[in-house]
Amino acid sequence: MNFVAGALSKFLSTMVTYPYSTLKVNMQGKKSRRGLLMVLLEIYVAYGLKGFYKGIGSKLIGTVLNMAIMMVLYERSKQKFRALLKKSKSQNKDKKQ
Repeated sequence: MNFVAGALSKFLSTMVTYPYSTLKVNMQGKKSRRGLLMVLLEIYVAYGLKGFYKGIGSKLIGTVLNMAIMMVLYERSKQKFRALLKKSKSQNKDKKQ
């Protein structure tokens, strides 16, 4: 379940924020001083809505898989540390008695 949750959360966040990254890269890549709206219109006129998501496939493959694995590892590590902490506390109680 953690794998799916991590993958879905990263997929959605990337889909929402990727158009901003596209605008930022287009504004930085060209030396002219065009404003945000001008760049937005140029991309839309040239490519339509698809233009804002150009190249997203490779980004999704890398980041979604990375986040899914990270969530699984985080949850498993958390469980292991809780078990170790519980074991340590019980051993400390035994030593005090």
